[in-house]
Amino acid sequence: MAQIRRRGPNRYLISLYIGRDAEGKRKYHNEYFHGIKTEAQQRAAELHLALKRKRGPAALAMTVADYLKNWLERIKETVEERTHETYTWHVKRLVPVVGQLQFYNLTAYELQEGLAKLQGKPKTIKGIYGTLKTALRQAAAWGLINSDPTAGLRSPRVSGVLKLRKRPGGVPLGSSYLFNGILRKYTVHECVVNRFREEPGPTFD
Repeated sequence: MAQIRRRGPNRYLISLYIGRDAEGKRKYHNEYFHGIKTEAQQRAAELHLALKRKRGPAALAMTVADYLKNWLERIKETVEERTHETYTWHVKRLVPVVGQLQFYNLTAYELQEGLAKLQGKPKTIKGIYGTLKTALRQAAAWGLINSDPTAGLRSPRVSGVLKLRKRPGGVPLGSSYLFNGILRKYTVHECVVNRFREEPGPTFD
């Protein structure tokens, strides 16, 4: 709740508590307002609503590491054991690079800057990005934050590998698009062999 203090004729100081900083000290948003008291009260209500939408509830003055730890505990009974183990391993990778960020002040830019420090194979890093997105989307679904800060994240690109099914004889289905010449040779050879096997040989009296 905002505090309104008179600081002179038609002059008021509006103070709103917005949480704690990384060192645990209380933080306030202060604004001087010129006008009558009822107008100052109206302005205080507007500020309270605007800051709440922007920053989230004051009770959530926590770091990303704090939230991820809490998230892992809350979902433990709702996901497969193997999935939870993967999430836990990903969180251990995330904490050193984004764990120190203030949870309800998060922006996509801050996350992108921190995640750039991750090292490993693109596929692994993409999985870590996925876990972070899952966790923060859940925070938005729980109402802990007003929007998902990962919406603007760009995940690392992972090159795809085309997998082809094989038909009897060992030639991949659809491979004619990639190996058209080879497939034609194979098919012609196959037909010649099969025809040779089917046709009877010459007979001598």
